[in-house]
Amino acid sequence: MISRSRLCELICRWVWLIVIIRIGPVNGAEVVTDSVYTLYTQSLPPYSMMVQESSADSKSADSKFSVSAGSLSQNKRTGNSASAEQTARSLTRASGLAVDIVEQLFSRSGLSSRVEILPWSRAYRMAANDRQGCLFPVQRTQEREAQFQWISPLIITETGFFTRADFPASIRTLDDVRDLRIASYRGNAIADYLTGFGYDVDISNDEFVNLKRLQIKRVDVWAADTLTAAFFIRKSSGTDVHNQLTFFTTLRGLACNTAIPVEVIKELRLQLKTMYADGTIELIRDKYR
Repeated sequence: MISRSRLCELICRWVWLIVIIRIGPVNGAEVVTDSVYTLYTQSLPPYSMMVQESSADSKSADSKFSVSAGSLSQNKRTGNSASAEQTARSLTRASGLAVDIVEQLFSRSGLSSRVEILPWSRAYRMAANDRQGCLFPVQRTQEREAQFQWISPLIITETGFFTRADFPASIRTLDDVRDLRIASYRGNAIADYLTGFGYDVDISNDEFVNLKRLQIKRVDVWAADTLTAAFFIRKSSGTDVHNQLTFFTTLRGLACNTAIPVEVIKELRLQLKTMYADGTIELIRDKYR
């Protein structure tokens, strides 16, 4: 018969073995694989957006989209008790080029995640304060660099100056927009840059609103990501807006809270490199071009 002290010793050994198997060796920072990381973003089609689709619809950039602050999309979902009638109705979830990349990235890294779409200022604040939070796709600037741990680049983007077809002047340099009213969106590093140099920048939370303001001549120029502009121009069936000058190329990354273990960050960086090497990033981009 096993003594009580021997039984306790055996139980302690089994518990320790389970801990090692679950989280790995403890001689470094722990990687808790069953934690759920919250990936914050703003609505910026086609990179991140809420889409409404029936269960039969495919996941594409042409799905009907809607913005819903605070909406979630979890990459490890569980079943629910929705009725057949509710299931048949339109579903709303996070989608987009950047969303697809980060969901694939976390899945490959063996990490659970959920995407939350919020207004830019709130998304930035949440990622900075949430010990298991990240923000994407973020333009890297000197001010932001030290505030986060970076997995980059998720995407490489270009920004252009868009005008109406009847705009009377040509734009060839930044000086050509010096005296013009420029529309841009909140959170855009370009807007901060232009404002810092004295340009007249009118900020909005919604790029579709910026397109409409350009079309009705409330602003002279729209400084917009080229893919975002193409997305909204196509959605509005507009033919009266075109890009006069692509003037800026930037890297957008995944900015993670500094409290996230370095082992997690290293694994995410490794998996991102693999996604570039095996063509996954290019395949995702092709869906939204």
